[in-house]
Amino acid sequence: MAQKIVDFAIQLAVILFAISFHESAHAYAALRFGDTTARDLGRISLNPIRHIDPFGSVLLPIMLYFLSNGRFIFGAAKPTPVDLRNTKDPRLANLVVSAAGPVSNFFLAAVGIVVLRIIRVASPQSIMDLSQNRAAAGALAPIVYMLLSFVIVNVGLAVFNLLPIPPLDGSGGPPLRHDCALRIPDPDPAHLHAVSGLDLRAVPQSRTQVDLRWLT
Repeated sequence: MAQKIVDFAIQLAVILFAISFHESAHAYAALRFGDTTARDLGRISLNPIRHIDPFGSVLLPIMLYFLSNGRFIFGAAKPTPVDLRNTKDPRLANLVVSAAGPVSNFFLAAVGIVVLRIIRVASPQSIMDLSQNRAAAGALAPIVYMLLSFVIVNVGLAVFNLLPIPPLDGSGGPPLRHDCALRIPDPDPAHLHAVSGLDLRAVPQSRTQVDLRWLT
């Protein structure tokens, strides 16, 4: 149970940060086009309190994680308000503001991959240990696991919000956005490879094994 609580805390922290960065990107992009609505509400911030929805960001992830025995977690942020009437070019503004969130998460995922590759070069054993056991001992093991979750969450958040389904970013509107983060601790290899281009795959025989050969 203790390991499950730690695992959930790591995943929730990663999701809240990813959502906060995502929402801040929307708000900042809107500001660059002249709309100060989100900025005036304090939404250009990495403080998750500015973005969390009590149910979608806290209660829903907790319920789904424990009801699915740690196999599934889903979270949603409160909408970022954007008034396109305040922009000089509403059509372009809507496109850029919509894209800003997913692009920001792809950027974070890329940063995570770079750091993981650096660790792979500096300490190959830490990667090997975690590939055999997600609860591996060692100072770098929890860092590697958090970074792996960080990459998966950000790729998942970006791809999910690119779906052309209102009110997700991929729909191109409306300007009131309700962004969601999806986290599956043991992703299906075919699905994740298809959406991310990364060979992040769970070994079917065990939930504690993760194939990290994509770092090489």
